[in-house]
Amino acid sequence: MRNLRTASVLAPAVFVLGLAACSPSNSPTGPTLRGSGPATPTTAPAPVPGASGPTGSYLLTMTASPSCEAVKETYTGQILPLPDAVRIRRYTAEFANGTATLTAADGTGNRVPLGGVDGYAYPGRALMTLKGNELTIVVPPEDGGGYIVNSPTCAGGDYWWEVLDSTPGRNQVFESCGTWTGTIQDSGRIEGTINGTFAYYFGQGPNWTTDLFCRAADHRFTLVKQ
Repeated sequence: MRNLRTASVLAPAVFVLGLAACSPSNSPTGPTLRGSGPATPTTAPAPVPGASGPTGSYLLTMTASPSCEAVKETYTGQILPLPDAVRIRRYTAEFANGTATLTAADGTGNRVPLGGVDGYAYPGRALMTLKGNELTIVVPPEDGGGYIVNSPTCAGGDYWWEVLDSTPGRNQVFESCGTWTGTIQDSGRIEGTINGTFAYYFGQGPNWTTDLFCRAADHRFTLVKQ
C-alpha cells in the first residue's frame, strides 16, 4: 500500500518501469532497483520482440485531467488541487525499437524508461505498440487504479515513481500509471489521452503530509517531433 512506502530509499536519478523486475506490490520499498539502475545507454537499444513505436527525438508534455483541480487528500479529506509541478510535466524523449527514455525538463535530471516487454505485472507483454498511426503505451498497472482496491495506488512495482525534491521531511514525489493511446498526425506530432493516474506526495514516507491521487480517463499527452 502507498502508506508503506519509504521515501528514504528513493533517489532522484533513474526510475524503473516495466523493463525491470520489481518487488511485490505490497513491498514497503517498491522496485528493488529504484534509484540505482544503469545510466541511460548512449546507443540505441536492441529491438524488443513484440514492441514497436516511433523513432527519434520528441518533446513530451503530460497534462492532468481538469478533474485534478479538486482531489480529496487521503488523510484529511480536504479538497485540494494537484500542484502545478505535477499537473503539467515536460520531458525530452528518445524513442527506438519499442522503447523510450524520458528526461525531465524541470532541472531534476530524472530519467524514466517506457516500453519494452514487461517482466512483472504482465510478464512477456509488449508495453509499447504502434499499429498504423495508433500508438499505445502501458505504464502498469494498465487501468491506472492499482491492485489494492481499497486504497488508490499504482502498486505493482511503482513503475513510475519520480522524486522531484528529496529534502528530508519535505520530499515531493510524482507517480503515474495507466494506458496511453495516441494518434500520429501527418506532421509527426502525436496526441492522445492517458487513462490512468497522476499522483503527488509531500512530506516524509511512510506517513506523508499530503497524498493526492487523481484517477481519470482524460489526462492528455503530446509528443512533438524534433
